[in-house]
Order: sequence, then C-alpha cells, then structure tokens
Amino acid sequence: MNIDLIKIVYLFFRLAPIIIVSYFTLSSIFNNDLRGIIYLAGLLLTCMVVHSVWRIFGPNEDTTQSLGNCGLTFIGMNENPFSNVPLGLTTLAYTLSYVGTFIIKQKLQKLNIPTLIILPSLVVFEAVFLLNQNCNSTESIALALAGGIILGMCWALFIYKYKIVELQVFTGVNSAQVCSRPTKKDYVCKKVPNQIT
Repeated sequence: MNIDLIKIVYLFFRLAPIIIVSYFTLSSIFNNDLRGIIYLAGLLLTCMVVHSVWRIFGPNEDTTQSLGNCGLTFIGMNENPFSNVPLGLTTLAYTLSYVGTFIIKQKLQKLNIPTLIILPSLVVFEAVFLLNQNCNSTESIALALAGGIILGMCWALFIYKYKIVELQVFTGVNSAQVCSRPTKKDYVCKKVPNQIT
C-alpha cells in the first residue's frame, strides 16, 4: 500500500475551508454559545457581497469549461460553478482577518503564534494554487482576498466595538490571566530609618 503524502497534504489544503467552518460551527453548538453562529453569519454575508460585486462589476466568463483540478474549488452542479469568485479563498481570507482582528485587539499574538502561521499559509497556498491551475482570473482572486479580509475585519470590529464579549472569538484572556511556570526570585529588603517631621 503506497501512501502519497503530497496528495494527502493537497487534500487537506483543499478541504481546509470546510474544516475551518465546521470547527467554528460545531464549537458553537457544543459550547452552547453564539460565537460560531456569528462567525458563520459574517462569512455568509461576506460571500454574498463578494459574489454580488463580481456579478455586477466582473466580466462575463465562460464557466462551462472542464474544471479539471479546480473541481474542489467550486460550489455548483454538473461542472457549472455557482460563483466565478473562489469562495474557498474568500472563506480563508475572512477567517484570517476575523480571528486576527480579535488577536491583535486583545494583544494575544504570543499565545496564538500557530494560528498566525497556519491561517496565512492556507490563504497563500490557496491563492497560489488557484493562480497556477488557472482556476480563476487574477481579478476574481484579488476580489476574494480583498473582500474576505476587509469584511472579516469590519465584522470583527463591529462586534469588538459594541463590547459583545460573549460573541468574540477570544473573550479577553490576556497574558496576565494565563498560568505560567513559577520562577525563582530573590528579594532584597532595605530598612528605611524613621523620619520625624
């Protein structure tokens, strides 16, 4: 039995948008909170706006061509995609911006280094793949990136501005509230003579 590691990694990256959305949604359901639902509402709004902008201002493209390696990047039936904008890339860009805004606003960068490495890597991989395979035009990829990043940041800032803590991805945990390994310290005491005035 041969295991092709490259195909497994490729499959993971192609399914990353679905995995991320499922994570937020299931996390919300299991934790009985609205964080994942609010994330999902913002994502759906972002995808609708990006798709609508492309339909209004984008060129008319022929979408009946064979999708080839791009089949996993489109949502649609019978090789007729729902949108010419890569919604998977929009999802990844939105997630990066949405989560990143909360991380930066609450100064949690040191605690979220893996998140700040993995999400941008997924966005870059997706964009490079779409460009190399000619899945989408450069303009639609740029719109997906810009729309996802801008609208994700706006949605997060809206939630953050109104101090709706129970809807934020990170609820204000800062480095002072995180346990750390105790360190050995020496204290030096000085005796100050009494001064009478």
